[in-house]
Amino acid sequence: MLLSLLLFASACVPSPQAPPSVEEIFKKVREAIPKSPRYAADFEEVRTLDAPGIRYTVKTTGRVYVGGNRLLRLEGEARSNPPPPGRPEKETHTVVADGEYLWMDPPALPSGKRLIFRGRLEDVERQGAAGGMTEASSDPSKAIDQLLAQYSFTYRGEEVLDGRKVWVLEGVPRPDAPEDQDPMAEMLRARLKSVLVKIGKEDGWVYHFEMRGAADAPPLMLKRYWNLRWNPELDPALFRFTVPAGAEIQDMAAEAPASRSGGGR
Repeated sequence: MLLSLLLFASACVPSPQAPPSVEEIFKKVREAIPKSPRYAADFEEVRTLDAPGIRYTVKTTGRVYVGGNRLLRLEGEARSNPPPPGRPEKETHTVVADGEYLWMDPPALPSGKRLIFRGRLEDVERQGAAGGMTEASSDPSKAIDQLLAQYSFTYRGEEVLDGRKVWVLEGVPRPDAPEDQDPMAEMLRARLKSVLVKIGKEDGWVYHFEMRGAADAPPLMLKRYWNLRWNPELDPALFRFTVPAGAEIQDMAAEAPASRSGGGR
């Protein structure tokens, strides 16, 4: 009788749920990602840069706004430790996509000269460099496409990050990954061993992205987001860029000469 009860009790105990496959996770991620979203979020990016005899840590914090298709504003403040020779400890930069042009307002040059970089969005997107920023921001599914093209993933569990449930995935570089147009990204990839990614279960957003090199070294790059708000009321003025007085405009694409009218409205 006792043996029968034990067998019955063991049969009633639910078996451990099998972990989801990576394919199942990304299928659910694609279903969860909002289509053509508007959003605002705080972000932090930390990069480790090695130079002969010294290691620099550059930490950038800021906020990003996306107002729909090709409307983007990113404001960041970068701090370098130690400061590079001839450069201040803290520098600010702004990126604006106004629907027609991409504007980049980087820190002033050591000489004090102010350069504003401008390019038609259709040109910079075709070149695949800075344009990838606007494509992935306006359509978060592009970020997922890029992850899958670059890395092979393994499921590492779930956790709660800043109050949101996330999937945790670890990836290694794919041997057939396309070459990145960003020289800095290619430099990081040359030292890359693995990545750690945390993706929101409810919205498919990549809240944490970490590039790892040697086991005994800090992450090559770490980017995370918080205070993400979907479909907030955004001031249209966020997506207009005014060229500062005395600044020189330099075009990012030969197809968009500085003499071409438009932009900066």
